[in-house]
Amino acid sequence: MNAEIREYGVYIAATALRNLRIDAVEDFLRDVKELVKPAQVQVFNADRVGGWKHLYFAAFLALKAMDEGVNVSESLPMEVLIQASAQRQIKKAIEILGLGRGDVNAAIFLVSEERENLSEALGKLRETYGKALDEELLGINGEKAEELKRLFDITDAQLSAENDAYDPKEALTNLIIERMTIQLFRR
Repeated sequence: MNAEIREYGVYIAATALRNLRIDAVEDFLRDVKELVKPAQVQVFNADRVGGWKHLYFAAFLALKAMDEGVNVSESLPMEVLIQASAQRQIKKAIEILGLGRGDVNAAIFLVSEERENLSEALGKLRETYGKALDEELLGINGEKAEELKRLFDITDAQLSAENDAYDPKEALTNLIIERMTIQLFRR
């Protein structure tokens, strides 16, 4: 999945990797950053991402925060993680959405000012990880929905009152984005 955020002149893309064995998170992150250069990358626990729209708005809000000087991090990828977690503290954002060791599903988020950089980065990911690539991991299923409700403190009553309540997955994503937006404007 990819898009342009015209207001800020950047392109973004996301995909996911299924069932990775990660023994050293720092080594994995370093290797992925090197692999996708010159694109910038942030890696999330895919089991805690509320869909493509969640990542899109995290990027938009990160860019907005940096533009308005209310960013927490100097790094755009880290600011995306902070926004996606609806937190102000880097440590807390990593606890909520960061990768852990062991067998994990990883969401890979890419950003660049050049569309071609994203195409090249996605190609390199395909070459390196092949069949492990699975964008469906970005979507929401029943078990994931419960985890997201817990992480973002969303109640069933809030879900049923949301404008998109006829689609619980869309309603959940909308409420996560609402949490992110509220956190940004509390700064």
